[in-house]
Amino acid sequence: CYYTLRKQKPERSEKINPITEQLIEETYMFCYKRLNNPTDAEDLAQDIIYEAYKALHSGRKIYSFHAP
Repeated sequence: CYYTLRKQKPERSEKINPITEQLIEETYMFCYKRLNNPTDAEDLAQDIIYEAYKALHSGRKIYSFHAP
């Protein structure tokens, strides 16, 4: 049998995702500490993570997700 080896681009699902479950949880906790309301904190955290995903998928790089 003869096999041709070639480099293949990694699939989207194989790329490293910088938005982890830990980051999502930390974002929620940050929002909850500021708002002191679980529903509002969840909504705001969801908006923040959504905007981060949009930025990544548009090709922009996120150098720091946390404020200095």
